[in-house]
Amino acid sequence: MTPNENAQTIIEWFTDFDISKGDIDGLLTNRQHLSINCTKIANYVKDQESKYKKIYMERKIAEATTVIMEEGTGVYKGAKSIVDNQELRVQEAEHEGNAKGAKIVLDSCYKVLDAMASMINVMRTI
Repeated sequence: MTPNENAQTIIEWFTDFDISKGDIDGLLTNRQHLSINCTKIANYVKDQESKYKKIYMERKIAEATTVIMEEGTGVYKGAKSIVDNQELRVQEAEHEGNAKGAKIVLDSCYKVLDAMASMINVMRTI
């Protein structure tokens, strides 16, 4: 199970959590697991960002090299450069999208962690 799937499972569990039943141990355990998954998701974001930036630079260098090496008008050179580097553009977009999507998931997990912490505080006073 991926960190994202695991986090989603915990969030679904928390959706049905009933504070009146007083399962503070389950809440503490699931908060701990969600925190660990946040770290794993953050590392995934870091990896995807790194891959995106690397491919972005590879594409820019490849396109610049193509433009410099080709003859013809600037319009032709630019268009051919884009076509020649289509695979790099796709990889770049994929990694950028993965990183942005994972960041959204990570932000949501942080909000759930905050809600869990608040609920734990309430349960300790009861």
